[in-house]
Amino acid sequence: NTEIAQVLYSNSGGSGMKGEVEVALPTSNGNTFLAKFDRPKAVPLYIRFSIQETESKTIFDYDSIREYIAKNLKYSIGSYADTATPTNIASSALSQYSSSGTVVNLEISINGSDYVSYIPCPDVQSQFVVDTSRIDINEINV
Repeated sequence: NTEIAQVLYSNSGGSGMKGEVEVALPTSNGNTFLAKFDRPKAVPLYIRFSIQETESKTIFDYDSIREYIAKNLKYSIGSYADTATPTNIASSALSQYSSSGTVVNLEISINGSDYVSYIPCPDVQSQFVVDTSRIDINEINV
């Protein structure tokens, strides 16, 4: 927290701070700078989609596809989640780890059972997080 407060002090000009975490820093002129900031609240994001074969008997590396998605799908604090970005990232993963196939019917969820195409951020401190264990991939054969 102190390191974050020092960075904020160096870059803020000493005003406009808000947040639930507060750290008091002594300044060079003997005053105290009160740094305020928020820590993100992680919101698990579940993803499910199908891979449609475009060539019969194509073998897909599901683990590598999941890892690629989890590594590359990042959300900012306070941002919403929709299916556009995960679909693009899953398509990139598929093109990297397979010679054929296409991503179809991608959906997202915050509870693993109610899937939708758009989820607003629960609050300004929340951040959607992706993990390989919450990515479900099905295959549709030609």
